[in-house]
Amino acid sequence: MPSFDSDGLQRVPPFISWLRYLSFNYHTYRLLLKVQYDPVPDILTTTKHMDNGATEVAALVAMIIGYRVLAYLSLRRVKAGSS
Repeated sequence: MPSFDSDGLQRVPPFISWLRYLSFNYHTYRLLLKVQYDPVPDILTTTKHMDNGATEVAALVAMIIGYRVLAYLSLRRVKAGSS
């Protein structure tokens, strides 16, 4: 069970830790760090590998396309079910 204290969330269960990669906030924050700080300080990063931002841009583009396709398909299914 996650525990909360004055510092926020301390432990995230491993079975939901991958959800951060599906979030726009995760990728845009990493891009912001790369733009704001030329060498990103170690204290601000959760991983040691910080590339030039192409990974985050590709992930954001894939999410935009993927989420729109999912929305389109779900709307088509709702419309087909109501006819």
